[in-house]
Amino acid sequence: MLPRRLRGSTASMHRRRAIRKNETIVSRGDLSITRRLVVVAILCIPALASAALEPDLAYFRTYGVEQGLSQNSVAAIHQDSDGFLWIGTRDGLNRFDGYDFVVFRRDIDDPSSLASSDISVVIEDRVGRLWVGTNGGSLNILDRNTERITRIAVDGVLAATVHVTAMCSHGGDHAWIGTEVGLLRVAGFSGGEVRTAPLANDIGPLASAEIAALICNGTDDLWVATRRQGLFRLENGNLRAFALPAVAGADPRRLAALEAGATGETWVGTNGSVIHRIAADDTVASWNVTGVADDNVRIRKILADESDGIWLSGLGVGLQRFSPGSGRFVNFGGFPDREDGLSDSDTYSLHLDRSGVLW
Repeated sequence: MLPRRLRGSTASMHRRRAIRKNETIVSRGDLSITRRLVVVAILCIPALASAALEPDLAYFRTYGVEQGLSQNSVAAIHQDSDGFLWIGTRDGLNRFDGYDFVVFRRDIDDPSSLASSDISVVIEDRVGRLWVGTNGGSLNILDRNTERITRIAVDGVLAATVHVTAMCSHGGDHAWIGTEVGLLRVAGFSGGEVRTAPLANDIGPLASAEIAALICNGTDDLWVATRRQGLFRLENGNLRAFALPAVAGADPRRLAALEAGATGETWVGTNGSVIHRIAADDTVASWNVTGVADDNVRIRKILADESDGIWLSGLGVGLQRFSPGSGRFVNFGGFPDREDGLSDSDTYSLHLDRSGVLW
């Protein structure tokens, strides 16, 4: 049975209502960088996380500018602790309650607004504040209770005009921030003032590397994917480069995505068509998303589900689910004749919310 659709509402845009846990939300989107048609990509049916899910059972629905989204190129999606979705686009941060969008943008006359409307990443700290990374506006912290925004700039790596590319935290007071000009550790994730945090050891090339993605595991285990210098692991303060195998279809030094798997493995997406799985014993297995080397494919996001599968998005990737046990890729795109299908092959951000809905 297909899921119920998201209900419409004429309620005020400023009424805060959490997304219902038992509501099934379905959407279709084309996150095409070249055509700029892609919106929030939302997919859900009762067997979403099951390996038995087949593409012809998938149902999509589009949320775009016509439905209230500020702009159609989506780079970040986050569900906060109250159930609201926060959707970062190239022109604004959107809060979605399942009915309406509330948009936050830069206002040149308001220093308590976003420093940039071009959103790249959103995470939530231990006291419920949103850390909003931007392209060209560094880090912004949004207090969800007051809806006031504080612009954060730290001399050096976190300068006021830097591009923030990734963020993560181990759950304490510290967070790691990846930028186009290096990696930074900051304090303040527990609600205090955001400030530079000292490092026990030198982080070497990461201090000035172009960071693509971060994963914070355990209490002191950080994986860092860079866009030109490969993969690194910072564990208990000790940094080491992790050599990935050279596979046709990707340069192992040019990376794009990281994801922590359900059984302790680490997934790495290249800026090409290859994904790598690093087991707990550091052994590496590799697969090509398209089966053959393809210079037109660029992986952009890896997302693990609860059935030990992973979802993949990217340029030329569409929406694919990979089952490591069988080595099978299932493509959920390629239905141009269906109004409820995902017809575009360029996708970007993925998010699996707490009710099992894939955005």
